[in-house]
Amino acid sequence: MRVLLAGPLDAGNALPEQIRLYLKAGHEVTVNTAKFSSDVTASLMQQFPREKLTFTQFAPDDSTQLKAAITAGQVGFDAIVYPPNTTGFTDEVMTAATDKGLQHPLRVLGCPNDAVDKALLSAAEAHHIPVVHTPGVHAPAV
Repeated sequence: MRVLLAGPLDAGNALPEQIRLYLKAGHEVTVNTAKFSSDVTASLMQQFPREKLTFTQFAPDDSTQLKAAITAGQVGFDAIVYPPNTTGFTDEVMTAATDKGLQHPLRVLGCPNDAVDKALLSAAEAHHIPVVHTPGVHAPAV
């Protein structure tokens, strides 16, 4: 399964552990490092094998950039972990992400926080894509 961690994500200790879990499960992971410092990105590159982990940079709240990142090379992603309260995931992006012409059309969206954008929920529902919503996931850290 190809997974896009669209960010912004926690660049602290939680991110490497999250990546480890995805890789251990056999997934290919792409991390959006647009909001990371160059030190964080360099650290991630040193920690993980590049054959299963790739990096990209785009603004997740810019629907044009998000769509381009998802559909680059007509590959796509089976799963996207999308930041809460971010409005770039429009119906047009959802249509592109679920296109059966992609090697990996979108099958599930994850939103790791208390809030899920209403436009994202509406687009996901229209395309029959489940949204995994995990309210309180960060509560133990607080």
